[in-house]
Amino acid sequence: MTVFGEGGAAGRDEESQAADAIINELGSQPEFLSVEAPETSDGLRLYWDGDPPASALTTLLREYPNVMVEVASTAYSVQDLREIASQLLKTEPGVGASYAYGDGSGIRVEVFPDEISGTPEQLAERLTRQFGIPVDVGTGPPVPAN
Repeated sequence: MTVFGEGGAAGRDEESQAADAIINELGSQPEFLSVEAPETSDGLRLYWDGDPPASALTTLLREYPNVMVEVASTAYSVQDLREIASQLLKTEPGVGASYAYGDGSGIRVEVFPDEISGTPEQLAERLTRQFGIPVDVGTGPPVPAN
């Protein structure tokens, strides 16, 4: 994990402003997956596919000197995650929502249980084997994708 910024006495408001600035500056980049403020550490965590955007982060963090940003590599390609999530939503019977986890560790689908073949567990196993990426299946009401 690569760390940018000094960190310090940043409050959640300053972290939130820095997160917004990161999203505005880097959110349209294909390598960007998400940015979060984990409760278990100070600062922000940026999930990024590939080499960290060092120059852009250094420039952005000049405005937020008390904010530290950890850049964590995603386990899977952001492009692959997005393409598979989209494909599942369009082609897999019973899938009402599909999205990549914010940390890049896999995909979550929400299904209508009476519209899938087999059990949710069987579906998760089949999709994980098919795509080579962990796919979790939930049976709650589908939620909008991130």
